[in-house]
Amino acid sequence: MVSRRYLYYLLLGTQLAMSFPSVVPYILIEDRYHGAPAALIVGLFFGVVIQSLALYAFSAFPGQTLNDILTQGGVPKVVIKCLNAYLIVTEYFLGLLLGFQFTKLFSMNPAISVSSYAILGLFVAFVILAARQTSLTILFILEILFVIILPFFALFVITTIFNKQVSWDAIEYGADFVKTIPTWGGIAAAFSLFTGFIPLMALNKEIKWRTANGDFKLSRIFWVTAFLGFILLLNTYFVPIGYFGMNGSGSLNHIWYLVADSVRMEWYIFGRFSYIFLLLTTIFTISSIMGSWFISLYFAKSLFIKNSRKEWLILAGFAAVPFGFMYVGDLSLWVKVSRVFLFGRMVGSCCLVVFLIYCSRRMRKRYV
Repeated sequence: MVSRRYLYYLLLGTQLAMSFPSVVPYILIEDRYHGAPAALIVGLFFGVVIQSLALYAFSAFPGQTLNDILTQGGVPKVVIKCLNAYLIVTEYFLGLLLGFQFTKLFSMNPAISVSSYAILGLFVAFVILAARQTSLTILFILEILFVIILPFFALFVITTIFNKQVSWDAIEYGADFVKTIPTWGGIAAAFSLFTGFIPLMALNKEIKWRTANGDFKLSRIFWVTAFLGFILLLNTYFVPIGYFGMNGSGSLNHIWYLVADSVRMEWYIFGRFSYIFLLLTTIFTISSIMGSWFISLYFAKSLFIKNSRKEWLILAGFAAVPFGFMYVGDLSLWVKVSRVFLFGRMVGSCCLVVFLIYCSRRMRKRYV
């Protein structure tokens, strides 16, 4: 059994990864005139509730993965296989989205004169090798990466918020659309910050999550994740508007890179903050894709992989697909695809939590 702090790494790491390197900022900025502030509120509330219910359900099954829980709860095998297939596809596609954006960001940087395919090849090779490691190794790698990026991330957030270039009038104008009905895509984008419980479905055998006092509503992890998620959502949406305004922010690609590039640090080694942002993006993306593809491979093993040869075939498919997608579309197309994907992932996550609650209630009744 590893320390409970690894659950914090999963939940908080997901929030950090989905708030900056992902497509979430693009979707929220795209919805700035269509109720994005309201989407932040709805997504925050809905995400905290679903995440809390998931962790409460998992606390009844310390040391058990999703398949163990569903089997004990009497869920039909056909349903279990369908849920496994859903996790295989969605977790792989999530990593694919993050990898695509990462490659595009680096290929547009004039300081990095390397082919986007070379960047993608090195990146995919590293992630594939990492995804084949054991659960404990994955957790240890995530811990090391989390500890490395935390001070840089705190410096990044503080510097971008308390910068003289931020227009608080633009932020106030952006907040006025809180009365506008939000889109489902905006709600799903905000909700995605609270899907850190999904890795627990494969890693709970190591973490063995259980609330310290048996009452989740009094657990510290609830308040920590809810507060940080709230701060990150506000920062993800309002800071770009503060720098570029409501009109200007909607016409920019890689908007957070441009925010970082607007910040100067005369007192530091680097003159521009964009170098630190690229470092953060690299670590965020590596850790996120590594975790997502590890989960996808984990459930693929339980569903149809019975030997190492099949595992390598699946990994070869994992590695080949990103190169094919490099030919397809630009960032705007991927943002549209991501809207549909994140909404489907939100619905699927809710269904998974329903099954977990069902199994949890059955388990608790056995001991009453």
